[in-house]
Amino acid sequence: MEDNQQQSNEQSPVFTPVTPDPVKPSHKKRNIILVLVAILLIAGGVGAGWLLFGRDEKPAPAQSSAKVAEIEKEEAAKTEKLSADLAKFIKPTTGETWYPQPKPIAKQNYFKEADFDTGDYYEVGERAGKKIIMNATVALNDIIYLFEKDAAGNVVVIAHPDTLATYNEQDDKQLTDQLKPAIKIDNTTHYDSLSIPREFEIDNKYNVLKSQYPNLGERLSNQNSLPVSDRTDYKTVKEYGGSKLTKTERKYSDTGLTSIGYQIITPLQTVVDMNYQPVALDSSGFQWSRGNGSAGASKFQPITRGCGGLSASVSRADLVKQSDLIEAGKTTKGQTVYEFSDGGATILQKAYEEFTDYAKDDKSIPNSGITKDDFIKSHGVIVVKDPQDQYLVYVGQELAPGYGCAKPVVYLYPTVPTSVNVKVGAEVKVSDPLYNPAAGWTAFAQPNGSLTVNGQPFDSLFWEGPGWGAYPAIDSGVIVPRSDVIGVIESQMYAQGMNAKETNDFLEYWKDKVPAKPYVRLTWLTTEQMNELAPLMITPKPDTVIRVFLDMGGLDLPTKGLVKQQFAAPERKGFTVTEWGGLSGEKLW
Repeated sequence: MEDNQQQSNEQSPVFTPVTPDPVKPSHKKRNIILVLVAILLIAGGVGAGWLLFGRDEKPAPAQSSAKVAEIEKEEAAKTEKLSADLAKFIKPTTGETWYPQPKPIAKQNYFKEADFDTGDYYEVGERAGKKIIMNATVALNDIIYLFEKDAAGNVVVIAHPDTLATYNEQDDKQLTDQLKPAIKIDNTTHYDSLSIPREFEIDNKYNVLKSQYPNLGERLSNQNSLPVSDRTDYKTVKEYGGSKLTKTERKYSDTGLTSIGYQIITPLQTVVDMNYQPVALDSSGFQWSRGNGSAGASKFQPITRGCGGLSASVSRADLVKQSDLIEAGKTTKGQTVYEFSDGGATILQKAYEEFTDYAKDDKSIPNSGITKDDFIKSHGVIVVKDPQDQYLVYVGQELAPGYGCAKPVVYLYPTVPTSVNVKVGAEVKVSDPLYNPAAGWTAFAQPNGSLTVNGQPFDSLFWEGPGWGAYPAIDSGVIVPRSDVIGVIESQMYAQGMNAKETNDFLEYWKDKVPAKPYVRLTWLTTEQMNELAPLMITPKPDTVIRVFLDMGGLDLPTKGLVKQQFAAPERKGFTVTEWGGLSGEKLW
């Protein structure tokens, strides 16, 4: 093993489960839709894996010429449809033209209630003499509606802009319930330029796939609120008419992992996440030569860090060499599956420790008491080469933790007693007081921070759950001896603008959760990064917002490569909102 594979044995939560196609639905009944999306994506992802790699361990029996002809005909029809869809995507036949950048316009008040009419309005294009208007809830990152307005002022909502997506009557009814009666529902108009084909071919015929669920993406301009160093670098792979297929990489200097994803940037200047699967994630067709064989992990998923909803399609191991690996089996198509030859390899050790830490207090979690030897035999971590000879790392789905953003706590300090509404861009799993996914919290706040919610007193708003946005790369921070951790955290909290009560509340919760290692890495996510990961939408709008979030990692030895973070405490002017939280290594719900 290389020295850089043995330098550290960090316990920071890195190996967060990643869904095959992390796309957020664009309507309010999010939890139900997410389940449906997951089912569709898993089915689609597995189907794609079967198409690419096959699914039978044994060679298929010889087929009749008639059957072969039938299969070839079906494949030809599929290819013809994909080609037709792509041709219209590149050169639309539906008559729309888009402006280079959305033009902000005044609030149009198309919705019945203020709770639904929270987005910004933009004029984005034209079609058949009508203006195309977009309503985008920028603060929550994931709700976009398109309208058309004619010269007489008549307005319709384009309910089905993507002709290749699967819509349902419930979506249309929800629009009817939310919009004012004067806004008519148009179910027939669509835009070829927003109808993203199901597949795009890259990397020697490996495909990126799009969900069939309607999704217009997230505003690209959300990135403008981040420091330049934190903005996502969308590298263009290929242009398709007014759209681009892009690739992003997020590097983690402490682990040597790079999360890789693909996206389509649309003419609306929105980003739609795609799914890239160069490796079959269903192991039922694998032929194992090591370990427990088919009795091990049945499915695999990429590994990455954090509690975000948007994550990697694949995870590349930048520090792994061929000499670190040993052949463990083959996919049905003959792709070699590797495992680490050294049971102490950093990535393997991290994966095992993080799963056991996650499951240690909940015996209902399958494999919660697994030994390291059994973890290895069950194919807890595998490595596969992609067509560019890059090493991609996957973790067994049944042997991976599911982390969340732990106890973010929101404090409200208006200048005068004020009724404040707070919504969180996250899948809130636990909260106090109880969080309403549609309406958020409404609290009567005093200047001293005391709150009243539904007649009950509180001093803060607490939530837990995965954010809807992307978790940033961890490439900065400081490494300190464990004995110094509490003192350093306290000074860094003050340096970022937290007051004594907020700092004491933070330490009270986190002091027993410091990794039990000789050294600890402390990395803070900034306000701008938290606004990307789990944006807050607060009415009335605060004058000052300070958000801090701690990512800790335990180390056996200090490592090099982290850039030291610099802090500046913002001045608390006017209505001030603060929040603290951290990434948990334990099961939260």
